[in-house]
Amino acid sequence: MSDPFRTEKMLKKFEEFKKSRSRTQVCGLCKTKPVKQFKYWKIMKNKFPYDKVAKVNHILVSKRHVDYKKLAEAEKRELESIKYGYVPKKYEVILEATKKRMSFPDHFHVHLVVFKK
Repeated sequence: MSDPFRTEKMLKKFEEFKKSRSRTQVCGLCKTKPVKQFKYWKIMKNKFPYDKVAKVNHILVSKRHVDYKKLAEAEKRELESIKYGYVPKKYEVILEATKKRMSFPDHFHVHLVVFKK
């Protein structure tokens, strides 16, 4: 196994998690406690961070369990406000995976990263 973002140890933990979860299980993004909340969005710590490259790896996730296409206009407006207002003050990069790489493709989220120096 190789991953450009995670150490081998973290990648192994992540792969074990993906194999062990059930499709009927509650979404991990839905039940994780936030470090910051907005009206429609929350920021949470990544349980399986990009520890190879990131000093900080949080996730910006919609409070509703929906993919991007099903976000309401108010949710999209707040997302833009967070991305261009709050995020640049606290983070260096926003990473958004394609459906091919997403571990939670049905729950829209992006990664917020501060790189290791």
